[in-house]
Amino acid sequence: DSISAIAAGQVDNAAKKVEQTMANTLVVIIAFLARFAGLGNIPEKVVGIIKKIRQPIDKGLDKIVAWLGSMLNKMVGAVKAGVKRLLNWWKKKIPVNGGGEQHTLTFEGSNTSAKLVLRSTPEKPSVFLENTAEKKGVDKAKRKSPIATAVSHEVAVDKLLTDLKKYDENTASAVAGKDADKADALMGQLDVKMGIFGTHIASTLNDWGVADAPIKGVSLPRSKFTPEQKRGIAAQHKDKSQLRISSAGELVNVAKGLARRHVVSSSDMSKHYAESLNGRKISDGKLLLEQRGSIADARTPVDDVSLNGIQKAASNRYSRFFGYLRNMFIGDSRENSSIQQHLDEGHPELAGQKLEEHVRHVKRAWALDENMKISRLDED
Repeated sequence: DSISAIAAGQVDNAAKKVEQTMANTLVVIIAFLARFAGLGNIPEKVVGIIKKIRQPIDKGLDKIVAWLGSMLNKMVGAVKAGVKRLLNWWKKKIPVNGGGEQHTLTFEGSNTSAKLVLRSTPEKPSVFLENTAEKKGVDKAKRKSPIATAVSHEVAVDKLLTDLKKYDENTASAVAGKDADKADALMGQLDVKMGIFGTHIASTLNDWGVADAPIKGVSLPRSKFTPEQKRGIAAQHKDKSQLRISSAGELVNVAKGLARRHVVSSSDMSKHYAESLNGRKISDGKLLLEQRGSIADARTPVDDVSLNGIQKAASNRYSRFFGYLRNMFIGDSRENSSIQQHLDEGHPELAGQKLEEHVRHVKRAWALDENMKISRLDED
């Protein structure tokens, strides 16, 4: 019951239960030890026998104490996890469906700066086709089969995204070895499926006589860190002596000669997004921005199916990547050879491997297709 309560964030009741249980246990232990304290007037021979008996008992007590210690450590860890769940309320996301649209009720910012917001989630392509058909007056019989096919593609894509989630969502470090190979294979399957899906959407729109213009002019200049991103980067940096107080009184700025740095270059991602989108059909770009990526934060809704809508969504996605904490560290602004220690502190012999795993993770999580090029990793 206590573990269930902790998991639900009800730490106070769990703590009281732990205290009560320990108090009851101590009564038994103290009474047990008190009996040994009163053995002084027993004949020496009996005392000797008792001492021999006590040897295994003492060993048993040692084991009990060690066991209690390990259980206490586990309980403390569980309590901390429960407290973390309780305190990180600003990370909660609640789906809201209404009026034929899908949204997410969540918070923007963290801690005391968090504000409640309602965000649109990626629109399902089948809904996009249904709405388009409605606007263009496409006969219901003519739209039925293409939309049904879109739904079947959505089911397949959702299945792949669910499988990818266990590798790339909510993990402290990138998956390695066979798991990384499995994740890459799943991403390859996702790319194939989305290619087929994109072709289906484009041909459907063409068949319905709907203009599907090519994307052009998408440009993504270097972004800026938001206050929330600066807090996150500072919070994960271990050496607080390298941080400085900001004008707002927060310990989020970095010392002279240091900089907030990307492991996978933000410039590489900017170029990749522009190259991947420009020249594609708008419907294809919408599909990539909304559905491609192994983590939910990367998948970005296209609210306006137009060139402006694609540009806005691409900018939003790039801005989130720019501050993606798992891809950030604070290091020497002239070189980032320290990235190896940052990735696997204390195990420099594994640094190259860890770096490769991280790059693979970023490609799966944020790239729009498998063609992203990675330049020198010491360039921001």
